[in-house]
Amino acid sequence: MGYKRYRMGGFTVLKAKQITSTNKGVFEPLDERQLLAFKSFYKRFNQYKALIVCKRKDDYLIVDGEKYFKSLKEIGLKKVVCYDLGPLQEGAYELFRLLLNQEQSRYGYLEVAQIVSHLIELKTKETTISNKTGIPLKDVEKYSNLLSFDWDMFNKKKEGNQFNPFENER
Repeated sequence: MGYKRYRMGGFTVLKAKQITSTNKGVFEPLDERQLLAFKSFYKRFNQYKALIVCKRKDDYLIVDGEKYFKSLKEIGLKKVVCYDLGPLQEGAYELFRLLLNQEQSRYGYLEVAQIVSHLIELKTKETTISNKTGIPLKDVEKYSNLLSFDWDMFNKKKEGNQFNPFENER
């Protein structure tokens, strides 16, 4: 079974069971008071923003709106308004997540470093990551090396002096 031909972009209403959660966002379940407030808000204003999803073979994967989707499911919503990006090539999903979450300052250094490292493993060029996300190339290079940094070596004492990881650059 092949993919249908898609053009990028388009609003659609999907059944909640068609949407797959990535579980990559940090989400604490709503407490009783928050749930009542969210239900009240939903009754008054309905769904105020669309989830951003991408098409996979049999379902849709959330690109942005993980926490909002879980909140909608908690109040029992069966259908959700989504913006469908269509099927994305490997690596494009991570680029979209990085762009959306970096732009809204939801990701810290380690989350960005994990995504950048994963993109590099997928053979995505650092210049491509920089151009597509707006992160300066220098920072992309730093993020790509952050996870492989050897803290044990950094903390080792070398003849009574602190180890300098940049000493080979002189």
